[in-house]
Amino acid sequence: MGKFRTLIRFLVCRSHASPVKTALMPLSSASSAVVFINQDEPNCEPVKLKIKEFFSAYGIAVSFVSAYDADLRTDSDIFLSLNPVQNIDECYAARSSRAKFKIGRHQLKWDTYDLVVSDPEPEAPSPVGVAFEAIRDMLSKIQ
Repeated sequence: MGKFRTLIRFLVCRSHASPVKTALMPLSSASSAVVFINQDEPNCEPVKLKIKEFFSAYGIAVSFVSAYDADLRTDSDIFLSLNPVQNIDECYAARSSRAKFKIGRHQLKWDTYDLVVSDPEPEAPSPVGVAFEAIRDMLSKIQ
């Protein structure tokens, strides 16, 4: 991604912050989800299929965004970031999302996420598939 677009996202991150109040939400109350995923992650495509299967079992439509997308502002019930290392693209996507329930692998500035499932060793992030399995288990327990 270009340095100019990164700079713009950094500067407007705060002004594009969503005014929607967020909180934990059972999957039965959701109808759509957006997943922020690193397209360069190894084995990304099989994980995307698992994500689609999981959410479709609850009748939730899912779409994917990544740092390569021009517009990261999304409107859904759930925002899920599987990004292993925080960056400005994830911050912008999470802060500007109008989702009612936000989930991530690490807490961002301004307490963006309602649910954070951290890696056991932050220096060596878990593969995206392992992280999704942990998040899936947590989401299944929320009533």
